Amino acid sequence: MKQRILNADKTGGYPSIPLSPRGREIILEATCVVQYEWVLSLFTSYAMVLVLLVIVTLAIYGLLLGVALRFVGGKHRELGSTFVTALLIALVSWIPCLGCILGLYFMKSRHEVGWGSALIAWILMFLIAIVVIIVILVVAFPAIWLAMWGMFWP
Repeated sequence: MKQRILNADKTGGYPSIPLSPRGREIILEATCVVQYEWVLSLFTSYAMVLVLLVIVTLAIYGLLLGVALRFVGGKHRELGSTFVTALLIALVSWIPCLGCILGLYFMKSRHEVGWGSALIAWILMFLIAIVVIIVILVVAFPAIWLAMWGMFWP
């Protein structure tokens, strides 16, 4: 913290402000006010939104994985188990080339399906997500949907 020294008369100074030992200067200490406090609050709010978005995305991913595993006959299809599987797949999917294989391995080992069934469940999960997105677009935003189709068929 910086200190600013102002010249002031000993008798004309403010009584609540401490005087220096020499008597002719008033020492003003800077308070602990952060000038960029709004930046910290902005990053904090963005971080909270990001954490919430990741949790919601993993929950949706787990829900879609549970639906896809139902088609291939996987076990342990409850939301908690598929959420953990979705978290593990999301963590290893960033590894180039090996991430897909590890994701399928986690799906295979945690839900007791074969490699082929894990691959089919993974593909089904994305197909179900695409269908859900299209349904949401048609129901919630019909004008955008019609504009997209108008681009393809003039």
